[in-house]
Amino acid sequence: MPRPFGFLKPEGSFFAPRMLGAAPALNRSNGRHKISVMLVDDETTFLRIETLFLETHYRNEVNVVGTANTGEECLAKAQLLAPELILIDLNMPGLSGLQTIPLLRIMFPETRIIALTLNDGENSRRAVLAAGGNELVSKATMSTDLMPAIRRVMRQDQLTLQFAGV
Repeated sequence: MPRPFGFLKPEGSFFAPRMLGAAPALNRSNGRHKISVMLVDDETTFLRIETLFLETHYRNEVNVVGTANTGEECLAKAQLLAPELILIDLNMPGLSGLQTIPLLRIMFPETRIIALTLNDGENSRRAVLAAGGNELVSKATMSTDLMPAIRRVMRQDQLTLQFAGV
């Protein structure tokens, strides 16, 4: 398995410096922050459809900052783009989405990760959560389920802060 970008500490743990990306995009109509999103899928056609879907229907809420076709490319681009959210396909050749998620979690602990798959059973959901992902969405129901899932995982920080009394 290829080694992710970063450094091994003397005690053997992994450290990856976070590269600063572009400034967050603002929704010009209301001045609210847009969620920076990176899309990862080995199917180029699906990436185009996913990008078009988000940019057409949710342009006021999300900003697609980049795409990647492999887990390895995802790790490299995430360092440069610093997305707040990564939408990643589970079944890719090479470094699969399920193998990439724990590396992303180590490298970018604050980044939200939603896995996309055709196999959306409970076992897949458990595997994604165990790997460090925040949510699993079926590609078959993406048009209705993706944006609610994005809103839900992006609210997790706010809910945690409210619960803590901050």
